Amino acid sequence: MIRWLLLFVWSVAVLTVHAADGNLVEDPSFADGASGWSSLWTRESGAGAVQPTSNAGHDGGAGLHVAITGAGEWALEQKHPLTVQPGEVYALAGWVRGVEGAGELHLSVVVRDAAGGVITWEKGRRTSAGVHAWQRVAGRFAVPDGATAMTFRVTGRGALTAGLSGLELVRVAAAPHWDLPAQPLRIAAAGTSLEWSAAQRLLTLTAADGQAWQIGGLGDALPISGAVTAPDAMRIALRDAGGGDLRADFTVEADASVRCALTGSGAMDDEVDFPGSLSSRAGDAWVVPLNEGLLVPATDPRFTTGPLVFYGGHGLCMPFLGLVSGEHGLLALVETQDDAVAVFVPPQSGAGSTWSIRWQPSRGQWGYTRMVRLLPLAARGYVGIAKAYRAWAQRDGRVVTLREKAKTVPQVAQLVGAVDLWWWQEGASWTADPHPEVAAREIRDAGITQVLWSVEAKPEAVKAIRELGFLPGRYDIYQDVYAPETPIAWATKDGWPDDLVLLPDGTPMQGWVLRENGREYPGGVICSHPGLARLRTKVAADLANHSYGARFLDTTTASPLRECWSPRHPESRSDDRVWKVAQLRAISGEFHLVCGSETGMDLAAPVVHYFEGMMSLGPYRLPDSGYDLFSYRKPQEDFLRFQVGPFYRIPLVELVYHDCLVSYWYWGDASNRVPEAWDERDLLNALYGTPPVFVTDRQRWDRDRARYLRSYQRGGETARRTGWLEMLDHAFLNADHTLQRSRFADGTTVWANFGAQAVVLEDGTRLEARESRLVGGP
Repeated sequence: MIRWLLLFVWSVAVLTVHAADGNLVEDPSFADGASGWSSLWTRESGAGAVQPTSNAGHDGGAGLHVAITGAGEWALEQKHPLTVQPGEVYALAGWVRGVEGAGELHLSVVVRDAAGGVITWEKGRRTSAGVHAWQRVAGRFAVPDGATAMTFRVTGRGALTAGLSGLELVRVAAAPHWDLPAQPLRIAAAGTSLEWSAAQRLLTLTAADGQAWQIGGLGDALPISGAVTAPDAMRIALRDAGGGDLRADFTVEADASVRCALTGSGAMDDEVDFPGSLSSRAGDAWVVPLNEGLLVPATDPRFTTGPLVFYGGHGLCMPFLGLVSGEHGLLALVETQDDAVAVFVPPQSGAGSTWSIRWQPSRGQWGYTRMVRLLPLAARGYVGIAKAYRAWAQRDGRVVTLREKAKTVPQVAQLVGAVDLWWWQEGASWTADPHPEVAAREIRDAGITQVLWSVEAKPEAVKAIRELGFLPGRYDIYQDVYAPETPIAWATKDGWPDDLVLLPDGTPMQGWVLRENGREYPGGVICSHPGLARLRTKVAADLANHSYGARFLDTTTASPLRECWSPRHPESRSDDRVWKVAQLRAISGEFHLVCGSETGMDLAAPVVHYFEGMMSLGPYRLPDSGYDLFSYRKPQEDFLRFQVGPFYRIPLVELVYHDCLVSYWYWGDASNRVPEAWDERDLLNALYGTPPVFVTDRQRWDRDRARYLRSYQRGGETARRTGWLEMLDHAFLNADHTLQRSRFADGTTVWANFGAQAVVLEDGTRLEARESRLVGGP
């Protein structure tokens, strides 16, 4: 128990309603012909109109009819800005009817600083979407630091028609008053210190060796109301967007890490950045678990990204960010990842880029304490960060080795080192081969002897493939679902509409869009809880007469954790996590099948055996790769730079999980997809110890048989030698990263030369251009 030493407590304003302020919206129901409002702005010129009405409001009085025809953004805002002070709390509300069409409508304010610059465009945003009767949309927000003015707005995106009336903006709490301390507050233990300057809104973490890391912005958007410290702990009192009390606790722990915890209660009215923006300097580099992993120089102008969730395969697959400065490193580990998002700000005006951790509500509530652990590391750069994360993952139960998994699923031995093969009779039309066992025998006789063969075929064909020594697996999906009238026989329709994920307004969440004969068929999303029972029934029936040894659950670990607002099966993202992991565990633990899923996130690592798509960096796949598996696409610049180029990629997942999981390329980004990049993919497979993926058909196999064999031998050899082993090390051996080395637990070492010229290795031997070499091991 911490014995707090009270250094100072700032005065805190009591949250009282200031009735005298009244409604600050001019002409809130447009009874005066929208006299207090500017003209409608639309991104596409002339793509909308508004019309005041005298008797169409929510109460039978005045209102506004909104009709937007364009797909872009639009805005309607008050003419006169309001003067505000940081820390004031406001409530906004309005009545909305509609919304017909695919668009959304938002109520918010734009907040500006003293120079007129925009601090945030949509503070306090509340959204209405989908067809509905009159509904009151409401929320609260606190004015952020640096703000001097704000303007009430109605905004949106996409085509719609809607009604508006009874708009409100009311100040409900005055700004808190405090006197900033003259000196920073400091806590320390185990050689690590943390210092907070309230005046600068700056946290500085200093490691035992003197290496310092800075985090800015604490208190910018969340007004500060007080602080207390103990020798190794600090508590800062804040106010959230809705005016509620927050508690930010910082504790320096025995392992020299700093535990950062943010606690609130009740409604969470806005997203919150905490503990702030992690700053970088020239010469630093970010360690980013974007699929297999990236190492991005802090001042690099080429890398950019939107927000990346910590709870989905197309965000960050492991819940951390890393920053390295030479051999030093800082691990920012998100211990409560289910509602967390990483936000990147590119380098500007000579300053390094930043990352922030942004917290989202859990079904509109704070729900639980949000936790980040900051661990300074003295050596090994990004490898040290990976190994420190592995140690935490081991304590968290995420590190379960393939050897351990093989005790309950023996056919894991067939998976390790196996090429992942998708075979069609004719690929472009997705025409299935009626006798895949014939092709399987031919492929085995050609010398490809370890294959994860994805097949949906007659029982005798599956049995024949298994008797060849291959691992036959079947594709399956328990997320996307389509309306019963969808004219595609193989489209899943079970569960529509009762099991659909619903949005807060009661409308179904849109899922994958099927394309057939030039038409599109939007799907819905099945909630993971009712999906589990359907999985158990379907898989049991399938295995009654098919001898599959594996099953691939599409989308389960690619899609983000979702909230469901259906009264039949409500879920938070944390609930969704439980049920999605339960689906995967049913495959591996109940049916004793090798279990795979798409792309990958490591919260599923204990119960899956492979991730198809982990090797492929999602943002840099070829266009339309989810639909088009075969046609040639000219590689884009970012594809060559990030996807198959050697400079940015690092085997981050392998450094953490190589002995626990098998990582494959995405099927629309397969080894053979771009012929001129096939060598680079083979080199990456050889270096990382991951097998190739072949998506092929009869014509392509006959034409490129020799190249498939070369890829299996060169790209897959390391995987077959090291698939059970931890990857201990990876290193760039020259400035442009064209020469790299990896090392595994039994001493096996791999060199890969991505360059156009031969190089001489440390032992004096020559490694030719675009070649790899494997040495050592048993």
